[in-house]
Amino acid sequence: MSEELEIQVLAKSEKFNEKKEALKAFSEEIPEQSNLPTVPQEDPMLGFIGMEYDVKGKDLNALTDEVQNRMIEQKQAY
Repeated sequence: MSEELEIQVLAKSEKFNEKKEALKAFSEEIPEQSNLPTVPQEDPMLGFIGMEYDVKGKDLNALTDEVQNRMIEQKQAY
């Protein structure tokens, strides 16, 4: 291998290792995964009867709001 090529390989190797270390440091700062909410599976009013529950728009809206809030919290952390 020519000396010039060897220098290029070493330079790229060093740059790769720097990026790898930066990625490792970033991955260690990521907060632990939190459990996201789910839509209800039983009617909160009639849950004791055990009837099947049809998800309503308000349930999906509440779920969407919670997911958006978590995403905003994570974005603000960085």
